[in-house]
Amino acid sequence: EETIGQAISKSCNDVLMQIAEKIGVDTFADYQKIFGVGDKTGIDLPGEATSIMHLTENVGAVELATISFGQSFQITPLQLLRAVSAIINGGNMVTPHFGMYTTDDMGNHVSEFSYPVKTNVITKETSETMKMLLGKVVSEGTGKNGQVSGFSVGGKTATSQKLPRSAGKYIASFIGMAPAENPEVIAMCIIDEPVGTYYGGLIAAPVVREIFENILAPSVILNSVKRSSATGPLLSKGRFSPFCISGLFCGNSPPGNPSGISPSGIPPGNSSGISPSGIPPGNLSGISPGCIPPGISPSGLIPPGIPNPLPMPPL
Repeated sequence: EETIGQAISKSCNDVLMQIAEKIGVDTFADYQKIFGVGDKTGIDLPGEATSIMHLTENVGAVELATISFGQSFQITPLQLLRAVSAIINGGNMVTPHFGMYTTDDMGNHVSEFSYPVKTNVITKETSETMKMLLGKVVSEGTGKNGQVSGFSVGGKTATSQKLPRSAGKYIASFIGMAPAENPEVIAMCIIDEPVGTYYGGLIAAPVVREIFENILAPSVILNSVKRSSATGPLLSKGRFSPFCISGLFCGNSPPGNPSGISPSGIPPGNSSGISPSGIPPGNLSGISPGCIPPGISPSGLIPPGIPNPLPMPPL
């Protein structure tokens, strides 16, 4: 027997199937809708894809079992990041966006944009519990390769079979957030059809770990703390905004940046950063080459006067 915490930490599909069976198809479908599965996120970019879902009336025992651990339907990486962010930010479903304000020819702000936020999709108490459980995935479970020395990291590993299953092809992935107890950044790595080892915890988690090591570099934070008396609190919520999916999804924003999104993080050659094909939740796919590049947003961690120790990806 395993607890729910152990099942999440070890990616035990059997426990998840039992939970889905107990709550039933209708309740499961209701929670999918609550977390935006099946709906576009409303991001301010053209051509957003949406989900490919079973009709509720067509979900039998087998379909429900496979859906429970993230297969048999498809969502986009952006939909998944938005849903997971609501789980760890206290229950707020934000609208991801790049546009923050308009300016005149002199660069003066003319108007600020605002975006809807759906609140209380889960309780703050449930969110705290989930952050603790996702932290244990990295500290004790299948996500150990996502650990960053000196920082707490939460996350979830995933290894998904592609259809037809007889082809023996997989999607390996990891979604991580840091710090685990009070997330300020969220990142995912997706590796489509890896050769050889194909477990998300073994090959995708280390990539997110490397991204976090750059974002949470001790030297950056040390320099920032030394400047704190002149610039104010630098490690407050939302100061980390390292790549395209960042502080916004954790419910935090750097001062002067209501989105917390860096414009530098979209994979080259993809103007939307969104997979046109969608992915199963918990089994991330569709971004090529598979991982969001690291970088630091101009609005984020480094205060004025401190050189940026990390290269900024070209815009």
